[in-house]
This record gives sequence, C-alpha cells and structure tokens, in this order.
Amino acid sequence: MGSWIFTGNALAVHTMNKDPFTVSYSVSYMENEMSDTVMTGTLDSMLDPGIGHETHQLAIILPPSEKTYSGVLTYSASEPIQLVALHGPLAAGEDMGQKIWTPDGKTKFALTFIDDETNMGTWAFAGNALAVHTMNENQFTVSYSVVAGQ
Repeated sequence: MGSWIFTGNALAVHTMNKDPFTVSYSVSYMENEMSDTVMTGTLDSMLDPGIGHETHQLAIILPPSEKTYSGVLTYSASEPIQLVALHGPLAAGEDMGQKIWTPDGKTKFALTFIDDETNMGTWAFAGNALAVHTMNENQFTVSYSVVAGQ
C-alpha cells in the first residue's frame, strides 16, 4: 500500500511471484506534450567536463540554465548513480564552504548530491541543471522521464 509520484509514458504493477494477484488503484495524472523540459530518453554518460571531476562519469538531463528548473525525474540506470542538481551560476564570493562544479574555472555552480545508492527511483528536484553522476571511470546508461518547468 502506498503512493508514488511518477513521470513516464506508462504505468504498471508487477510482481516476481508466479501467482495471480489483485490490485486496487487510483491514478491522478496530467498529460504533458514533449518539450525541452518534458521528455523521455536514454543517455550514455560521458567523462565529466568539470574541473577536478575528470575521472567521473556524468549524464546531463537538463543543461545549465539561468532559470531554475523544478519538477519530477523518474530514472533507471545501469549501475547505482548519484542524482545531482546544480545551482547558479554563482556570483563572485558565493562559492565559499560548499561543493562546486565548474566547466571553465570561472562559471561556478553549487552542487546538491543525492546519494541514494540505487540505480532506479523518482526524485522531486529544483535547480539550474539536472544530471546523474558516478565517481567511476566506466560509462553507464540511464533511461529517464522528466517533467519540469522553468
């Protein structure tokens, strides 16, 4: 029994048990047309271009923007990943005492990492960019659905 906030193109109830089962459910949903912030896809990670992160893998789902995104991400990855929201760009002096990501040493974003040590789930997020990340050197794949606004 429970509730689940989700994004996606379909919804199913599943069990690994061979016996038939009965489920009672209620679904409340809103259909959204595909756009730059409402999408479903599969990405392969790349080497992280951030300074100091060159051996990490990164898959950027929503690219850095001056405007803040907020929404719901549902994902399934080929290995456990970290969820990452970037906040910024930061003004001079705002980068003290927090984890920072920078592609060029000048433009800086504060990082929010969610370490849930899983390869699938749902996350309600807010930030100026959205990505998934590992500290591994090996490439991973992530399938996702995201519904966000700016």
